[in-house]
Amino acid sequence: MKKRFETSLVSRTYECDSYGHVNHAVFLNYLEVARIEFLKTMGYTLDSLKKENLLMPIVKLEIEYKQQVFAGEELIITVEWIKKKNRSAVFKQMIFNNDKSLLISKAFITWVAVNLQGKAVAIPEKIVEKYEKNYGHIDKNG
Repeated sequence: MKKRFETSLVSRTYECDSYGHVNHAVFLNYLEVARIEFLKTMGYTLDSLKKENLLMPIVKLEIEYKQQVFAGEELIITVEWIKKKNRSAVFKQMIFNNDKSLLISKAFITWVAVNLQGKAVAIPEKIVEKYEKNYGHIDKNG
């Protein structure tokens, strides 16, 4: 049974634009916060990845905005690893309201495994194994 990582946060007043809702660019920060917390559940931080000569930069991001968010709203942000190739992969991320009855945003994040010199490398199998142990199978034919 596949499951998604979930975390929550509350939108802040300073994230709102002149329309009174959270600015669209702030959603990228929300997605990144969730990815950082997700990696922590597998025992990784930016520093620990660097010690393993690995970085995971984003190379493509597709996002759909479905609903507005206003200051003070609690949000649930999910991360699911949906595709894997040798050196790249895709995370599906969704942002919901606090009871998950309303989808606010959906994004597909493509990243590449690179060494500290910026050269693309194979995604380490131990990262894949940790994910699959905690969250379920990844489509490796992506």
